Amino acid sequence: MKRIIALILILASMSLLGCNQQLNEKDNLTLELDGKIKEINIFKSNGFDKSNSDLIVTVTNEETIYNLRNIITSATKLDGIVDIREPDFNLDIIYKDNSKEKFYIWLEKNGGKGALMNSEDTNTLYNISEEMNDEWIDFIEVNKNG
Repeated sequence: MKRIIALILILASMSLLGCNQQLNEKDNLTLELDGKIKEINIFKSNGFDKSNSDLIVTVTNEETIYNLRNIITSATKLDGIVDIREPDFNLDIIYKDNSKEKFYIWLEKNGGKGALMNSEDTNTLYNISEEMNDEWIDFIEVNKNG
């Protein structure tokens, strides 16, 4: 009887560990940001790892930051090896503690999905839905001239 109870406990434990691993893998399928955002700077990209001089807009409005954060965190991880053209835009996120994260953005102007990549993890690409891609384009078009 003790063996049966021990076997049941072992199987239950293995099941719980398997579920936990699946949850952790699922959690890693979307992009997360590290803290409370103070501002977001969007630049016309000069390419990977190059400094930016063509600032399009600095966002400090909390509602706009909230909306852009939702677009970023709704991006879903793509599987496979990344081989992609130079980015369209660079994004600097500055947190309230003055730490920074940098991202590369690719947008499709004629419909389609965009992409997002953390500059610290250039082996991982995140898909931006067509709807969110269009929201990025609209936001940049409205703000690029001031």
